[in-house]
Amino acid sequence: MCVALISACAQRGPTSPSGPDGAASLAITAQPQSQTIAPGSKATLNVVASGADGLSYQWYVGGAGDVNAPIAGASGASYLTPELSVTTRYWVRVSAAARSVDSVTATIAVDSAAPAITRQPKNESITSGQTARIGVEASGSGPLAYQWFQGDAGSTANPIVGATDAKYTTTALTEGARYWVRVSNFVGSVDSTTSIITVTSAPTPDPTPTPTPSPTPPEPGPAPAPVPTDPSAQGFENEVLVRVNLRRSAAAVCGGTAYPAVGPLTMNENLRSAARGHSLDMATQNYFAHTSLDGRSFLDRMYAAGYSGAGPYGENIAAGYSTPADVVDGWMSSPGHCTAIMTGSFRVAGVGYAYGAASSYRFYWTLDFGGS
Repeated sequence: MCVALISACAQRGPTSPSGPDGAASLAITAQPQSQTIAPGSKATLNVVASGADGLSYQWYVGGAGDVNAPIAGASGASYLTPELSVTTRYWVRVSAAARSVDSVTATIAVDSAAPAITRQPKNESITSGQTARIGVEASGSGPLAYQWFQGDAGSTANPIVGATDAKYTTTALTEGARYWVRVSNFVGSVDSTTSIITVTSAPTPDPTPTPTPSPTPPEPGPAPAPVPTDPSAQGFENEVLVRVNLRRSAAAVCGGTAYPAVGPLTMNENLRSAARGHSLDMATQNYFAHTSLDGRSFLDRMYAAGYSGAGPYGENIAAGYSTPADVVDGWMSSPGHCTAIMTGSFRVAGVGYAYGAASSYRFYWTLDFGGS
């Protein structure tokens, strides 16, 4: 492949004087240009001359005027070099009858910088059920190629399929993991350090206090409900995302339409805030709808919570399901909600849970989707 990256200014070479018949001087009007190419690439050199008919050309290796290394068969106005691994200089002599003119020297520089990592992937700490996003910055002759692996740096036993960018988002994790990346180009490769992902347990719902026995047994009350504290809500919300990502990791049929497996969703805290606020609003004001009682749509709520990512956008809501497993099962059994969960262009999400003891359904769930 011929690649020309950098052009250099050229000066005019020496020319022969007019012939004895007074004809116009033979002259080069467009000089061959210096270029920079990748190792193993070719370059095309061109020259344009005027002042006479029947022009002939001879290309040489070396500096202008050095005739010790003529190139066999290089007798046209254009010359395609062989594949080069080192910087090489060329020039051409243009002739007509007894006159000739030499071009300037065109230098074909071979760019051969090995890859180097300028910023290593960092260690991260996440809550169980969340994903981690790690990345690396590298320099060197392009193009640079990336391959992420799971394990300690240098161990190639577990390459991650599709993880071929400078940044990588893990699947939802429930235990600690280690990752590293190999950066390569046509010169060589370099390995990053190990990125250690620490996973902490998601908060669990507080236990419901056991009532003190009394001589007269009280009337049976409602079944124990999750305590509506923020840590409890977060634990339920994280579990919903884990279960949703498990469903996305396998093909599914929604209302008779088959959907392929898609990548995991990443929890977005702005979307979580919007979803949690809507669930709490429904539980507090005892209603169930995508539109808030004040007239706001789900998109209005997402923007108000500070979400500024790209579309598409979507929302699932549910009520009456007491556990994360039940609500995800309910969504997957509904064609519209199932389709939203299996939409590959959704890449981030926010889950919100709220409990209202005096509301009609008591348990309220919101799942907001975004494109980035």
